[in-house]
Amino acid sequence: MDELQPRISIVMPAFNGVRFLNRSVDSVLSQSFSDWELVAVDDCSTDGSFEALCRYATSDSRVRPLRLATNSGPSAARNLALRHCRGQMIAYLDCDDEYYPDYLEWVYRCRSKADALVFAYDAIDDDGVLLRPGEVRTWDPAMVRSILLQRNVACPLGVAHRRDLLEKVGLFNETISILEDWDLWRRFALAGAEFVYLPIKSGLYHIRGDSLSRTERVPDAIRAGLGSNPNSIGATKTEEQGQQTDDLSRSIWVG
Repeated sequence: MDELQPRISIVMPAFNGVRFLNRSVDSVLSQSFSDWELVAVDDCSTDGSFEALCRYATSDSRVRPLRLATNSGPSAARNLALRHCRGQMIAYLDCDDEYYPDYLEWVYRCRSKADALVFAYDAIDDDGVLLRPGEVRTWDPAMVRSILLQRNVACPLGVAHRRDLLEKVGLFNETISILEDWDLWRRFALAGAEFVYLPIKSGLYHIRGDSLSRTERVPDAIRAGLGSNPNSIGATKTEEQGQQTDDLSRSIWVG
């Protein structure tokens, strides 16, 4: 592992999320793939989030905490992180979500299949806002791959991409407060980036009653009850899943 140029950079914006940081950061530390850096940007939290990130950095140099001078929103936080990323591949993790243990391994294994990798993921409703409290449903963006330019098909938890794509299209639009991730995916597609949709789950997305933006990101299909079997898509890393991944290399969708 080259600490100066890790294979994968993880971008994490954080704002008053100290109560979730153990869950999210620990899910990174538990990855089966170890050649990563976590660039976590605190957006002027008042709850000790930055201090918590610094404690993680003290015990693991792969965790790199940064802090914005003024509260500027998640796009600005992600952009600061992206400017400091050193990996060839970029992955995203909000401070209240979590990765499944083999996610980064799959990002690395599939990195040559396309410019952008789109993964399935689970969603859990912590507060019973849209689903029953604690209910888990699976979202597979491959079901709606053809409408990327019309609707947001995946939140950042479900997307990893080559860092050099940002040189073509720029960073997150800091003037957009909701669906800024979709704006970036659209710009990738319009610039000719290749997308591959993988039958592998990246992690667990948490729906929270105190966050309108997280509720807005929930796909309509999850609201309607599609994909309700939490074990339906790539729940474990098996030989069959590996074969599915290889098969998908022949079904790249080009935006």
